[in-house]
Amino acid sequence: MIFVIGLPNDLTVYWHQYPYSLGIVFCKLRALISEAATYVSVLTISAFTLERYLAICHPLHLYAMAGLTRASRIILAIWVVAFVCASPFAVYSDISYRDYPPNSGNVSLDSAFCALMMSSPLLELSSIFFFFLPAIFILSLYVTMGCHIRSTRINKKTKDILQGQIHGETRQAKSRKAIIRMLVAVVIAFFVCWCPFHIQRLFYIYGYNLAQFHVINEHLFNVAGALYYVSATVNPILYNVMSARYRLAFKETLFCRKMSRRGPGFDQSRRETTMSSLTKGKSSFNRDTRHGKIDFVKNDHGPFCIETKIDEEVIFCYSNDNKPMPNSDLDVIDHN
Repeated sequence: MIFVIGLPNDLTVYWHQYPYSLGIVFCKLRALISEAATYVSVLTISAFTLERYLAICHPLHLYAMAGLTRASRIILAIWVVAFVCASPFAVYSDISYRDYPPNSGNVSLDSAFCALMMSSPLLELSSIFFFFLPAIFILSLYVTMGCHIRSTRINKKTKDILQGQIHGETRQAKSRKAIIRMLVAVVIAFFVCWCPFHIQRLFYIYGYNLAQFHVINEHLFNVAGALYYVSATVNPILYNVMSARYRLAFKETLFCRKMSRRGPGFDQSRRETTMSSLTKGKSSFNRDTRHGKIDFVKNDHGPFCIETKIDEEVIFCYSNDNKPMPNSDLDVIDHN
């Protein structure tokens, strides 16, 4: 959507700025779509980050809420909020004209350009609520997840019990590093793509009286504009490179059919939750492939584990009272 609506307008303005030739309807539509797409991108990353946080730090809460309906509602809510919040930009965008000679009162039709007419804090509010606050939120969640992954350790007794189900310390360490790399890549891409965009906006408002304003603003505008479009593609590329599950889901969406899930990381054809009761003498488990349902399998003599399959397949161990085991006695175990 950003490419279809925004790119033709920006290329036209870049190569032939005056007069604006695309009309008032496209001027307002471009303002609405481009701003809404910006908000959708940020809100989607925030929602995805929250989902990842729940999967890693609170898997029970995640699976209690799991389901396609909930995900669809979240996506719909994101788009509605984005368009509602972006609507003032469409309302106050218009075709404007410059006086020629300056301050003469004679409007030159050849000076037509599309711009935000209203002098208001719209740009400042947009930067605050759709960049700085989400950036703090995302960064906080990723720091929490990183600390959780690095600090969790499984005790020797539980590790010995699970010895037949896991692939050892090396695979476990690789899984943790892969998750951390993914988190770092997403955060860096978010800041690199969106920082220049919002810096240019704020500089345009507060740096107008600087001697080199026009030179600096032109460079910022070009860099921010390029990264603005890069942001529309960088996240899918990152997820495809780093997540086998995302690649499979992308293929299924593209070809509108189920794809084979055999291979590394795909032991079952659907997402599953596995609960195991761990004891020295016996173990029991139950699998349920229905969305949003967890069947707890307990044993009076030992803890039970939850195998989650979202991005990375990990196991979380819980005691008999359904409380997580202390961090010093718990680890996230790769179970590919």
